[in-house]
Formats: sequence, structure tokens, C-alpha cells
Amino acid sequence: MSHFTFRRYCVAELSLVLIAAAVGLGGCATAGGTGITRANVAEAVEQARTSADHESLAAYYAQEAQVAKDKAEECRQQRHRLMRLPSGLIGVPGTSPLIRGHYEQLIEGHERNARAYEALAEAHRQTAERSASSGAQGEK
Repeated sequence: MSHFTFRRYCVAELSLVLIAAAVGLGGCATAGGTGITRANVAEAVEQARTSADHESLAAYYAQEAQVAKDKAEECRQQRHRLMRLPSGLIGVPGTSPLIRGHYEQLIEGHERNARAYEALAEAHRQTAERSASSGAQGEK
């Protein structure tokens, strides 16, 4: 393999890694019209008092969980496509284990994030239910 060909393959592989990193940085702006964003979610949590506040937070976290699951699936598909190529086409021979490991780490990270967001959504759903039931009891 000539120096030029080797260099071209390395640039192509670096491009793939940068694209994968960019996919991991994407995100959702708001959750279903609730007005909650990544920029203001901490403030929304601090100010949540009513059942509706907690339902909005649950919707936000549920949507974030879905975004993380979608990212994990995108990574699975990318890994599958890249693993089908002969290793010499995407970089130096023997890079398949590196690509597999890279995507497995990305997938696990997105799945871990999805589980965490699902847990937060459930916690806010339960808080909303408690708030609604205690509000109903207080009205009697």
C-alpha cells in the first residue's frame, strides 16, 4: 500500500469517527410543546409544584429517552454497515475490532442514557400522581 493510499484511508476512517461523534451530539429542542428544553430543564425541576408541572417533566424525559434509543439504533445500523465492508476499505487492515468497540461504546452510552431518562420520567409521573391525589383529598 502506498503512503498516499494509506493516508487517504486514514482520513476516511477519521471522517467516519467524526460523523459518529456528531450523531451523538444531536438532541431534542423541546418536549411536545411543554416549553422544557435542555437549557431550562434544571429550572423547570426546581420550580415544579403542580401535577401538571411534573407531567410536563415526565413528557420531556420520555422524549429524551426516545431520542437516546433512536441514537443507539442509528449507531447499530452504522456499525452493521461498516462491519460488512472489507477492513482495508475503511482504514488499515484489522480496524474492524476498533470500529466494533467504538460503536459498542456509543450504543451502550445511548442505552444507559435512555434508561436514566425513563427512570426520571417515571419518577415525575409518580410525583404527578401523588400531587393530583393529595390535591383531590385536600379539596374534600
